[in-house]
Amino acid sequence: MAVAGVKRKVVSFSSRVASTPVRRRMVSATTKAKTSLSQALRELSKHAKALSTARKRVAAAKSKQAASAAKSVIRKSTTRLSAAKKLVLKAKQDLVKAQAFDDAKAKVAEQAKAVATYKNTLRKKARQDLRKALRKFESSWTRKRAKDDAKKLAAKLRKEAKKAALAKRKAEAKAKIAARKLAAKARAEERKAASKARRRARAAAARARKAAKREAREVERQASRRVAKKAARKAKKNKAGKKAAGKTAKQAAKKTAKKNRGKKK
Repeated sequence: MAVAGVKRKVVSFSSRVASTPVRRRMVSATTKAKTSLSQALRELSKHAKALSTARKRVAAAKSKQAASAAKSVIRKSTTRLSAAKKLVLKAKQDLVKAQAFDDAKAKVAEQAKAVATYKNTLRKKARQDLRKALRKFESSWTRKRAKDDAKKLAAKLRKEAKKAALAKRKAEAKAKIAARKLAAKARAEERKAASKARRRARAAAARARKAAKREAREVERQASRRVAKKAARKAKKNKAGKKAAGKTAKQAAKKTAKKNRGKKK
């Protein structure tokens, strides 16, 4: 028998472990109190019936022993009845307390539900307010950032414009310096070319003067030769005029040389 009981316990325990846990419904305190009051009232009714039956037996008792036994039953029933009345009173008090507890619990639950609802409402409103605040902040921040960016951009443009103007001035100055250098170089080259041309002209003029002098001397020689020949022929014809012919030839040669010099100049 003991082994069978152990087997049954093991089987029931294994079945409880294997089965899925079931969530039991919570029984309210009022329901428990009502159940206890019902039990107490049933006990009271039972003891009252027992007392009534005992009294009837006392009234119907024909001997002292039967009457004494019936009275003993009456005393016990009376004691039990008073105890049952106390239990009923206590059950009623417990019922009142349970009802008050359940009412308070219901109010607390209702308040908690109202608080939870209000909390959800506040949470939703907080989300909405946060979205509004974020949109407002984003809008104001965007406007402020746009102004700051515009100021920074204007400052950057002014700075770059100054840099460009400075670079332009530097480039113009460099260009002017380069132009001056080129002009100076061109003037120097022109001066060199002019000097070279003048040197060449002087050299050509000197060569021309030398050639002219040689030609003049040659012409003078030829003229003096012709004049000398003419004078010699005349001197042969006229021996008396030898001296005059010589002088005439010399004078003619000088005149001819002067004429040639005048032409060259």
